[in-house]
Amino acid sequence: MIAAFLVKELTADRITQAFPLVQALYGDTSVACWADFARGHLCNRVFEPPQTGIVAAENAEGYIQGLFCYRVTDQALRGRTLICDHFIAFDLAGFNSPLQTLTEAAETVARRNNCAILSVSLPGWALPELRRVGTPHAWLLDAGHRMDSLRFYKPVAPATESPT
Repeated sequence: MIAAFLVKELTADRITQAFPLVQALYGDTSVACWADFARGHLCNRVFEPPQTGIVAAENAEGYIQGLFCYRVTDQALRGRTLICDHFIAFDLAGFNSPLQTLTEAAETVARRNNCAILSVSLPGWALPELRRVGTPHAWLLDAGHRMDSLRFYKPVAPATESPT
């Protein structure tokens, strides 16, 4: 049975709940450092849709199991691009991983922001494990991303209008 994950924007009141994920990836990061960074990503709400944010995937019990931080940027060679950094997911043996859900959510955010390219960064320490089943690298490669150093990118098809 595949567990469903609820995907939503991280809110300021849940920043510390996401810290265990960040600490798992960046062990020397303090709660204060993470909270300052996260608040900076959440405060840019001038534009609609937001140009920066943090997307979290939570399980049925409400525990945050994965996240990524994003920002919209215009790149000279690729055009409007959604940059996803700190792409993190708890991948516990015997449990479903939110990697596929997060990958799909990143594409949704890119389309919502009219981005032509989705770019996802992963930590360098995972490089030797690129094709291990269940890793973020494998999910991204299987989803059509190409590796650019340790940044993956994928062209994003525009959102289609639903018939009225």
